[in-house]
Amino acid sequence: MKARHPHDHADIPQRNDELAGFSLVELMLSLSLVVVTLILLQSTLFSAIKNRVATAEQDQRNAMAYDLIQRLTAIPFGKQGDPAATGAQLSELFDDDQDLGTVNLKNLQTAPATPGHSFTTNLDGVTTAWRISVTSDLDGDGLTTSFREGRPDLLQIEIYAQGRLMFRTARAAEYTNTRKD
Repeated sequence: MKARHPHDHADIPQRNDELAGFSLVELMLSLSLVVVTLILLQSTLFSAIKNRVATAEQDQRNAMAYDLIQRLTAIPFGKQGDPAATGAQLSELFDDDQDLGTVNLKNLQTAPATPGHSFTTNLDGVTTAWRISVTSDLDGDGLTTSFREGRPDLLQIEIYAQGRLMFRTARAAEYTNTRKD
């Protein structure tokens, strides 16, 4: 029997190169799969961020619309023949303090099928185009021929933000100035 040298590796099984490790094709497929997955995750993340920003902006518009409808229901109704609101009265009503000024709802009334009063706000970087419509057209058809329309004691209030209807409500004059049906 032949003496073995300590560095002789004859009894260690030899590696079969065909079965060992990953081939270049397998490595490229794996890396391609990882890249596609990362791109999809990035797209999903950007979409989620965009939707979060849009939702936050809409929440801010909802809060502002609620504030506007509260203002329009808090001011006096007014009476037939009250003059149209001035620019200063509109600014005082729609500014960001709690002083509503001297305007009443009849001052804000416009003819049916007219756009009403428009203004723009910019709060926390969110710019919003608002439109406030106060009219005696209660069904929104541009006419005042239906039941209860055209009366001096009933008005419809609509608030739009970015062209989207946010609130619609009707308001009657104070009881002493309301006509019975």
